[in-house]
Amino acid sequence: MIHRNVFAFAVLAASMITGSAFGEDYPQRAAQKSQSLTRGIPQSITSVLVRNAGNARSTKTALLASLCGSCQTSETVTVAKTHVEGAGWTLDIEADGTQGIYQIKDAEAYSSRLAMPSTSRLSKGALESAGRAFIGSKLANVIMLGQNEQLVALTAAYRFEGGQDVRTKAMAPEMVVANRIVFGRTIGGIPVVGGGSIVVVTFANDGNVESFFYDWPSYSASSTQQTAIAPSKIVGRVQQAISARSLQVKASTALPISMSSYPISIAPQVQIQDLECGYFDPGLNRRDSKSVVQSGCTYHVVENFSDGAGTSRSAYGGAVPASAQILADTSWPEVVFLTGGASNKVQTPATAPTK
Repeated sequence: MIHRNVFAFAVLAASMITGSAFGEDYPQRAAQKSQSLTRGIPQSITSVLVRNAGNARSTKTALLASLCGSCQTSETVTVAKTHVEGAGWTLDIEADGTQGIYQIKDAEAYSSRLAMPSTSRLSKGALESAGRAFIGSKLANVIMLGQNEQLVALTAAYRFEGGQDVRTKAMAPEMVVANRIVFGRTIGGIPVVGGGSIVVVTFANDGNVESFFYDWPSYSASSTQQTAIAPSKIVGRVQQAISARSLQVKASTALPISMSSYPISIAPQVQIQDLECGYFDPGLNRRDSKSVVQSGCTYHVVENFSDGAGTSRSAYGGAVPASAQILADTSWPEVVFLTGGASNKVQTPATAPTK
């Protein structure tokens, strides 16, 4: 699995090895988050999209042809997915073909053997170039773009390892072991947010691909919807959603007067760290296949609070609809909550693979 944010520690011989990840947004994504705060979704009318299913068999054929040609593989097919194993790698494709994951076996051990000083990590520019080259040469039959669609670089991330001798307590220098690029998609200049249109490629330090993940359907427009609502209203919806998840936040709390920059205080010690508005697609495994893809804004909220044990921090992630008319979606907790549905609790939806 890929897209890991924090790695567990292991004890090897007399050393304790720990791992972590560091990520940084590309300029276009940073600008999008800023625009989401000041303008929401800038277009007054947007399309309502249908996520089209693919086919696992044809996707598998296309991927194997580009990844390994006529190599020998074994295959297991279930109702849920197709699992393929080759010499030193595995590939899993979901039944409708729009999501898949590839990884070399013993990926972490392989990459660890190639550890380099953290200052030697790939630059964001070099990482984007390598990612685009790999997608163009190996994933071109899967990561396809429709009319007015663009592949955009979202985040560069790096996996580090460090260590400490358990006897002497001496610290080993931090080393970079993997370099990751996350791409997304825009449709008519509007990004798809929430994880439903991403490609994640992880490179070892020798340039070989350690793993890749994609959630990449084609979309069709089914209708249009009004999306000209003020950013303050979007923030108000976030506030309402958080009120169902935190005892500190009440839906009646006054909104801030100024929303020119992050963080935004929505209650004492509770702040919105960022918003990202666009077409909200949470991904294949987090959505109702009968529901359409409508406009929405993902949010990241941090809450600081004190109790008898000291100061603690909680984080909340999710998404709120960004249209004037909210369309029904039983798999979207905030939609259910905001439209007065049966559920009065908003759970945290995952927006991307987390392992």
